Amino acid sequence: ADAPSVLIVDRERFSTLIAKMLSSKFATDTAVDGIQTIKKLRLEVPDIMVVDQDIPGSGIRLAELIGMIGLQRIAIILTSTMPSPDTIIRAKNAGISTYLHNPKNTRRHQRLVCVIHLADVLCRELDYGSGGDENVRTLTKV
Repeated sequence: ADAPSVLIVDRERFSTLIAKMLSSKFATDTAVDGIQTIKKLRLEVPDIMVVDQDIPGSGIRLAELIGMIGLQRIAIILTSTMPSPDTIIRAKNAGISTYLHNPKNTRRHQRLVCVIHLADVLCRELDYGSGGDENVRTLTKV
């Protein structure tokens, strides 16, 4: 079986490191904004996307666009430093599967561990049963 594919959408250079760390379990790629993401989606549709809320144009808006072009099957993980209740509702309505609260003071290696763990949990939820973690919020449970 092919490894699940993950597209990481984040303007930080750190997303390249996350992609490298995920590459032992996932086929990974990166994009820095919505325009680059849509271009990549025209070539290949990933199983999972990890999208930062603070990308240019907003991660939620990108998820809305993905739904509008008929790609609702992609599991989208939204990362956000300050997810307000309104943001969570908008994310759910946009088709985002899960969010990861990512406090501003989180060290990069801690964020990396959370993203790897979250991708593992989401793969289990999608294909092999369910997992759980206090930092992972499945929007259907909110």
